[in-house]
Amino acid sequence: MKKLNFFVVLIFFFSGCGKEEKTKPAFPEIDNPLNQIYVLQRTLNEAVEISDLIVNFDIDFQTHRNPDGSLFSGWIKKSYPNGKVGFLFHCRNGLQDGLHTAWFENGKKMVERSWKDGIREGPFKNWSAAGILESRGYNKNNLRDGLCEEFYDNGIKKSEINYKAGKIDLFSRWKPDGTACPHTQLQGGTGIVINYNNNGTVDSNVSYHMGELDYGRSNDFNQNNTLNEASLSLTEDLNSSILPNFKPK
Repeated sequence: MKKLNFFVVLIFFFSGCGKEEKTKPAFPEIDNPLNQIYVLQRTLNEAVEISDLIVNFDIDFQTHRNPDGSLFSGWIKKSYPNGKVGFLFHCRNGLQDGLHTAWFENGKKMVERSWKDGIREGPFKNWSAAGILESRGYNKNNLRDGLCEEFYDNGIKKSEINYKAGKIDLFSRWKPDGTACPHTQLQGGTGIVINYNNNGTVDSNVSYHMGELDYGRSNDFNQNNTLNEASLSLTEDLNSSILPNFKPK
């Protein structure tokens, strides 16, 4: 009887291990067909320069129309002066719908983001001009929602942020050497976050209240326990379709 019980326990143990191994990762890879050169080139050939379209901006949406005023459907691109692609996204009935990809002028990927009916919906990734992953996470109804991760230039994780409908709920910070920040304490949207320079020195701190920046409570913390003017160094999400210092071809 004891032997039977022993084998039953083993069966449950290995069954449990199997289930854990099948757990889905927090950040599934974004399936981007534009990573294939021939697909990218074919899409570029059929894409329309955004300067050839009429773009209307309102509070919630950015609408794209043909010169005759009809809603545009298809691929839209913007090119750098050197001819390289700056960004490329799909549009349906005038609204961004599907994949949005942007590149730096040196050809390195800048951002991948998914859209649905004109709003940001689903996973996103941001890279530096050197090709280092800077942040990744999820958007829901045009707002950050769920887990977001940020990384230092050396690839070490910088932070884990849990959002609820665009507001920060939980925040964990690491130093550039990978050790946990002993001073960052934020739960339920309220607390303090320490920002570090890439060399490991303290840059500043930022206070949050109810998931939003609390400018009235922000005092800087540095290694000498002195107070300075607060500054914000969290990675901001890129604008939906306008690149910094971008000059269209």
